[in-house]
Amino acid sequence: MPALVSVIWVYFGWSLLLGINFTVFQAAVIALVALYSAFIAEIYRAALEAIPRGQREAGLAVGMTPFKVFMRITLPQATKIAIPNIGSMFIGMVKDTSVFTIIGLLELTRVTQNINSVTFQPFVLYTAAAALYVVAAFAIDFLFRAIEKTLTTPPQGRIAHALHGRRRRRVEQVVRDFQAGAAQA
Repeated sequence: MPALVSVIWVYFGWSLLLGINFTVFQAAVIALVALYSAFIAEIYRAALEAIPRGQREAGLAVGMTPFKVFMRITLPQATKIAIPNIGSMFIGMVKDTSVFTIIGLLELTRVTQNINSVTFQPFVLYTAAAALYVVAAFAIDFLFRAIEKTLTTPPQGRIAHALHGRRRRRVEQVVRDFQAGAAQA
């Protein structure tokens, strides 16, 4: 569903249907959440399906509960896969805010229209507005690339060593137990 239809449907349709008068901002937020939550859920669904079943089975085999397997094994791997696509969705969300002018939300496009009605310089003003959207898109892209890099590169340094020490000791204990069991057999 297009963002324009979504925001009109929420602002006018839900107000009549539910008897609640949403503010312009509330309607915009509800419309974005309704529109993009389905996309983000689909991104996570695909990312979860990309994780091999053997990962879950291995976690269960070492005695983890299904919840722990999901939280510690499956979800972190799926998040690494989903982050780039979620970043693209956030960029699309920022761009879709321009349609909220239709219900009177004071956002970048509406401000540009108001200034244009006084100065009559549409090329300059809309070029500046486009540049601001591009800067916002690059900022979001930079942020999500940093998050992706943080999640995909192995942690290094003293702080990372200290933070991951407990996990490392647990893995080493499992290996020692396995080796002890193999030696007895």
